[in-house]
Amino acid sequence: MNVFRILIFILLFSGSSTAHQGNILNDIYNLPNDTNKVIALLNLCTKYYDISHDTSLILAKKSLSLSKEIQYKRGEVESLFRIGNDFFFLNNQKKAILYFEKAIIKAEIINAQYWIARSYRQIASVKIANEDYNDAIILNRKA
Repeated sequence: MNVFRILIFILLFSGSSTAHQGNILNDIYNLPNDTNKVIALLNLCTKYYDISHDTSLILAKKSLSLSKEIQYKRGEVESLFRIGNDFFFLNNQKKAILYFEKAIIKAEIINAQYWIARSYRQIASVKIANEDYNDAIILNRKA
């Protein structure tokens, strides 16, 4: 039932206005604290990514907190990655790298190769932004 509710929220959200998105956010916060809520928060975080990195960051941090609380390791990894992404686009590259590195460490523990590769690529993007091309090449090869 919860998965069905989340899917409805996501479908409604994909073509909705900002005001409606706020209502969906409230609905998600009222879901029980489980993996479905983490997934819904991460999906909403992704939707807000193009609207507001500040809001996306808040959602990713909420997702990380909940993932830790319910011991959902995959949720922790994706949350750390999303936080790193938001910090990158908020021009806080040191924090971005810190969170990407945390994502890599957690992803290695659960063997989440996809998130390891994405995190290395994002660190490489930070290096490119800082014109550190040699490190960027090495990190892209790790990905």
